[in-house]
Amino acid sequence: MRCRKVRKLLGPLIDKELSEKQRQEVVAHLEGCSDCRAELESLRKSETLNRQLAQPEPDQVYWHTFLPRLKQKIVSQKKVPVWGRV
Repeated sequence: MRCRKVRKLLGPLIDKELSEKQRQEVVAHLEGCSDCRAELESLRKSETLNRQLAQPEPDQVYWHTFLPRLKQKIVSQKKVPVWGRV
């Protein structure tokens, strides 16, 4: 397997989305390619940092006004027949 193809499969490898055969091929390539191993390590570090980023919780005002705003959006949209949406 070539580096270009392996690099496209590194994300799916991390996410455990590869078939067993693909996983084995990528792992075999990584054993002999330090550039692709470095790319994999970089992706893993980026993923770890992304998980550590704090996700701010909306304040109470947001939640108190959420349903009324949602209802207003739904009501204000024009009713278009299903066949007109295509």
